[in-house]
Order: sequence, then C-alpha cells, then structure tokens
Amino acid sequence: MKAVFYSLMVILLLSSATCRKPPRGPQLEDRLLGEWKYIGKSGGYAGKHEKADPKLNHILQFKNGFRYQQKINDQVSEQGSYELYKAKSIYSGKEDLAIRFNPTSSQPDKNSVISLRNDTLIIADNVYDGFKMEYISLKQHL
Repeated sequence: MKAVFYSLMVILLLSSATCRKPPRGPQLEDRLLGEWKYIGKSGGYAGKHEKADPKLNHILQFKNGFRYQQKINDQVSEQGSYELYKAKSIYSGKEDLAIRFNPTSSQPDKNSVISLRNDTLIIADNVYDGFKMEYISLKQHL
C-alpha cells in the first residue's frame, strides 16, 4: 500500500513540475529597448570595481531592428547592429543569453553574457578575468 502511495506521489510531483507554464511578460529584446547609463564595471584579474567617471555621460541606446548606439557626452562613439543568441556561460555553466555588437562572419566568437535585473543591465565578458559592465535604465522603448 505504501509503495502505491509513494508511486502516486512521485507521478503527481513529476506531472506538476512538467505542467508549469513559461513566465509571462516581455522578452529580453523588448525590455532592452531604450537608453542605459553606464554606472561602472567590475572584474579583471584583481577583481576591482570601478565607478563611472561623473564627467562622462556614457549612454548605450538599444533601438528597434537590433540597432544600437553609444554616446559619450552626447557624441556618438559607436553605432551599428547587435545580435542576441544563446551561449554557454562561464558564470552559470548553462546556456544563457549573449550579445554580440556589429556581428560579422570574420569576427571571432567573442561574446558577452547579458542579463537584466529590475532596472539594471549587466553585460559581462564571457571569459575568465573579464569585466562586467553595469548600466541603469533611463528611458524605455525608444
């Protein structure tokens, strides 16, 4: 009798775990759209943390059509396209979302893992002793 009970419990637990619906809400591509202010970076061999220079207004802007633009003190420093894709993360050991700016077929497969936590965007070099760049949201959906 106990064996039947435990078997039913295992089946019930497994079926409830597989019936979970994926989380609802906007995809990362949509949440990424807008302006992000650079606030600092951390990492490297020494693991140091460096805050953004308050004299420099460094903005990263993501636009529709997978286009981006970086501005420093309202002057465009870089612009082009970007792509989002899955890559094995050195941080989690799992497939995570990665970003590549101005992708070309001749470019080596250097990628950065990307994540959003509330109003903070983190773009982390997907290499050991790399850096994590942090941005805070200014405006959404340009």
